[in-house]
Amino acid sequence: MRLREVFKRNLELVMKFRGISYFDLYKLTNGDISVGYLSKIRNDDEINPTLNKIDTLAKALSVNSLDLLNPNLDLENLDLPDGYVRVSYVLSYPRSIAVRGWEQIALDQIRYKRQIKKKI
Repeated sequence: MRLREVFKRNLELVMKFRGISYFDLYKLTNGDISVGYLSKIRNDDEINPTLNKIDTLAKALSVNSLDLLNPNLDLENLDLPDGYVRVSYVLSYPRSIAVRGWEQIALDQIRYKRQIKKKI
């Protein structure tokens, strides 16, 4: 698969994952990416976006630019910052309570770090 195909597929996967339309994406870029250009991305297989446009789209979608170019994009861990992974296990009820507590602590830490980042 060519890189432009990976980009287009990943862009649409992330948009679907986040519930974002192309018009929503236009608004999220604050008009930095025109509706016409987004239409070209959607309909043209030969689109060749610049790194600057990829970066703008990635920021609008709250993902890393490399995520949009990764042929093995992992949507399950897309919302997680570096150093975090989502796991799934079958546990007894008492242990599951403890793990849910750990999950809540980790989610609170992520939210706190994101709030600090926004203030900077």
